[in-house]
Amino acid sequence: MMAPVRDACVRKPFYVDGALDLVAVCRLLAEQGLSNALVRDGERIGMFTTTDLRDALLRDRPPNQLAVREVAHFDLISVAPDAEVSEALLLMLRHRVHRVIVRERGANWSAGTGTGTDTANAAAEPQGEILGVLSQLDLMSFVSNHSHLVALQIQQAFDVDGLRQAAWQVDGLVALLQSGGVRIEIVCSTVRELHRQLFARLWPLLAPAELVANSCLIVMGSEGRGEQILKTDQDNALLLRDGFEFTGLGA
Repeated sequence: MMAPVRDACVRKPFYVDGALDLVAVCRLLAEQGLSNALVRDGERIGMFTTTDLRDALLRDRPPNQLAVREVAHFDLISVAPDAEVSEALLLMLRHRVHRVIVRERGANWSAGTGTGTDTANAAAEPQGEILGVLSQLDLMSFVSNHSHLVALQIQQAFDVDGLRQAAWQVDGLVALLQSGGVRIEIVCSTVRELHRQLFARLWPLLAPAELVANSCLIVMGSEGRGEQILKTDQDNALLLRDGFEFTGLGA
């Protein structure tokens, strides 16, 4: 999908000092209604999540004696705000994380590790501003809502070029849903409905109003049966009202 990361639900960053103990950090998170925080530890920026809290509780030391910097992870995965949301999802899958940092591009940028390089412990380099945190749950919610935005784009298209843009969005949506592990039957039902709306909008844009009012466009083959996900060459048929004649139609 071609939508940029900045259009998704990027949560405003919430910072805590690395010297705070876990009880104090959890108290702050409860007050803010959050499940994660960014941790400042000198020049380093890390993240503390409820998963880190679970692991910390298995240690021998009580949580009020553990500094958050001792249990936070600092190998953060970053994505640029102008990157496509599909790139953010692929980063999550590749690195097996549920959250990525959204930050402006800095010097020697490459998507992935929080330092902007391929080495997690690389020397500090000029960094772009951290804009927020994007979670996998928020990302998938955005993808789900995006299908409704594509449908709205189809309905509001006033020419073929507008519909072409919407059709490209459908193809991107398929790729993103598939890479995110969405069940194939959900992908099929979503795409089937969007394709149906595309055909319903395209025919009145191509044909004169008189022909539309006196005909029925029949989509045939796998597309007509709602079994096709990606577009291919497809046969269609045109059923005319009895007695109706229209100049320009072949026999």
